Amino acid sequence: MLSKDAPSSSSKLGKTLLFVFIVSLSLRLLVFVLMSNQVEQSTLPQLIIDSHNYVTAADDIRENLRFNAHGLHIFGPGYPTFLAILREITTAPRFITLIQILLSAFGSLALTLFAWELTRDKIIAMLAGLMHATSKASIALSNLVMSDSVFFFMLITALVLFIRGLRTNHWKFYLPASLLFGIAPLFRSIGLFFFGPLLITTIVLLWPSSGERWKEKRKQFLRPIITIVIALLIVGAWANRDRGPVDPPIAYSTYGGMCKVAALTRARINQIDYSEAAAALDEEIADLMPAYNNKLYGAYMAHSKAEFIRLFKTYPLTTTTTILINAVDKSNSSKTHLWRCLPSYALPINRFEDMLGEYGLNYLVAVLSIIGLVMLIARKQYRLIIILSVIYVYFAILSGFTVNTGNRIFLPGQTAWTIFSAYPILAIFNFPRNRIRKVRKVQPIRG
Repeated sequence: MLSKDAPSSSSKLGKTLLFVFIVSLSLRLLVFVLMSNQVEQSTLPQLIIDSHNYVTAADDIRENLRFNAHGLHIFGPGYPTFLAILREITTAPRFITLIQILLSAFGSLALTLFAWELTRDKIIAMLAGLMHATSKASIALSNLVMSDSVFFFMLITALVLFIRGLRTNHWKFYLPASLLFGIAPLFRSIGLFFFGPLLITTIVLLWPSSGERWKEKRKQFLRPIITIVIALLIVGAWANRDRGPVDPPIAYSTYGGMCKVAALTRARINQIDYSEAAAALDEEIADLMPAYNNKLYGAYMAHSKAEFIRLFKTYPLTTTTTILINAVDKSNSSKTHLWRCLPSYALPINRFEDMLGEYGLNYLVAVLSIIGLVMLIARKQYRLIIILSVIYVYFAILSGFTVNTGNRIFLPGQTAWTIFSAYPILAIFNFPRNRIRKVRKVQPIRG
């Protein structure tokens, strides 16, 4: 039950938190050990092109204190700066993944706390945490030089602090939450618009219940609003930095998403392959470079935005359905990067993930989430429904702006779908026990 006034103490969760943390840490370390025997440490930054860009930008920061590297134009400065700090200690890539493994395990713990803050149900909280702990996508990404584990840890920790702030109205929760919410999008641009879900969460939790007066409640809105504004100021300081007089604001791969949607929409309209539509866009961008001082990213971002807007105005239904279809596909993708971590097992891993897609089992999370939603509606947990639904839809829609990423973009959606899914899973576990109790109850008394 979502109770606005319940105490925020998590003392009842002690053993549960420890259990979830140990499971999460153990599984990630298991892959780490197996991976160390299958992947050369020196090749870790080359396994994925993003990893190479991150490390290149990190070394430019570490060696020259420059924030102008290629990768920063796409990803923002957060993760490269994080890598630069770690590479000052040691340049061994496995040291980076060990730190990420630890943060990912704490992310499982924090998700357990988040579920507890929202539901006050220890079993639901444990199940939610365990689903993140055992997630193939999360385990794989924590073992790669990728920003996802750090971003997830910051996001879920900030959410725990923010919810506690809404319950207690204390700055000791709001201030660290504002910093984390502001810094997290500098690691992953998918957090750039998360102020929307935060604002809705604030309204939902602070909206007066029956019998409460609006005048008494409205004063409590000031601190969470200030928290959101601080976060926006932090991320805005980088997002609006101009590279030159003819360049649009840089640093976020949002424009990349627009470009991919534009190419997908063109492919549907002209009934051609996505690769052909993307190649045509690349040619147009190359032709525009002289107008942008031959800066690729200036031309790329400007044309991506202009073409996306043009297609949306001309073909609004096709563009919208392209995003929605892609969102459903990517948020339910069974493909992960686990095979990159364990190349010796790449064949069975890929076969297993392909089998999930072939039999429609990749939609299991969505089905469980819908069942959980229905169960919460039956219980009239409307505040909880709104909060989780907004987070779920936010990351699902952003997944619609990606191509060939598996379910990586939807990974932070675990903050919502794990809690939704925990309710039907718990019901399944309880069903046999409830049936036995019912049978015993109706048995006649003998003697």
